[in-house]
Amino acid sequence: MISRLISEHLSSHNEEGLSEMIIAGCDEMDPCLHCVDDKGYRQQGKKFTTGSGSEFALGGLHARYSYRLSLEEAEKAAKDVLCFAAYRARESLGFVSVFHVGPHGLKKLINEEDIGKVLEKQQSLWRKRAAEYENNELMQKPLKIGSPREINQAAKPTRKAVN
Repeated sequence: MISRLISEHLSSHNEEGLSEMIIAGCDEMDPCLHCVDDKGYRQQGKKFTTGSGSEFALGGLHARYSYRLSLEEAEKAAKDVLCFAAYRARESLGFVSVFHVGPHGLKKLINEEDIGKVLEKQQSLWRKRAAEYENNELMQKPLKIGSPREINQAAKPTRKAVN
C-alpha cells in the first residue's frame, strides 16, 4: 500500500518541512483515507484535516459528516467547513483544492479556489440571511415578558380531568 511506503520513507529519512499529508485512494475493497505525519506515523480513517485551522475544520466535519451525503451535499459541506475554519483561523487563508475519490476515479470539486474569496461570498450570504431574519414580521412584534409569577403560571402543566 502506498501510504505504508510513504510512511516508511518519511520515518527512515526524517524529512522536515512536512506537517501531514492525506492520501486518498481505492483498494480492492473500498475507498480509503490515510493520514501520514512527518515522523512516518500512519493512520487510516474516514475523515481527516491538516494544517492551520484543522481543529476547527475537524469539528465541522464531525457535525456535517454522513455516509449518505450526495456529492453535491458533500461539496457544500466541504465549502462550509473550509469557510468556518478560515473564519476561525485567519492564518489558514490560502488556496485549497477538494477532491472526491470514488470507485470511478478522482473528481475535483473545488479547483485551487482562493478560500478568502469563498469566505467573502459566504459572509455576504450570512449578512443577507441575517437581514432577512431581522425583516421577518415575527421579529417585528414586541416580545411580551411577564412577571416571574406569570411566567411560572404559564410554565405549569395543566391537569385535565379524566372521566
